[in-house]
Amino acid sequence: VLSKLDSPLSPAASQPKITAPNIILDGQCNTCKCSIDVSTHAIQCLGCKNLFHAIGCEDEASCVAANSSFTNHLLPAVNKSRGYEKRFGCFFFLCNHCITKKEEIATVSQNERVDILERKIDAMQTDFRDELVELKSMLTDVIK
Repeated sequence: VLSKLDSPLSPAASQPKITAPNIILDGQCNTCKCSIDVSTHAIQCLGCKNLFHAIGCEDEASCVAANSSFTNHLLPAVNKSRGYEKRFGCFFFLCNHCITKKEEIATVSQNERVDILERKIDAMQTDFRDELVELKSMLTDVIK
């Protein structure tokens, strides 16, 4: 069920550590402490790749959708199954953390983006220069 959401651009190993009321850690919802069948009761965030307890949580406000809506509509649409295989486009789930990060990135002005890129390039140049000095030193030591 969740394999179709995996992306080679965002490997699960790079999952950010976030807090959420219904995040699944070690197979359990951190809110209701229930063991979760991830194939039927969980949804994966497209951004961070974390799993979330989507339905049946004791805290109703933590649920992504009502049981019947999730099972009959949302999960098949996300996984492109049960009649959604041939439909145009894709549905994805983004957790609140990822939506907030996306909004923050969208509000950064063009000048701020240029400044960030310039700082990154300067840092790369410094690192590269340091690496060259170290390499030159190592070669000099080998020659001696």
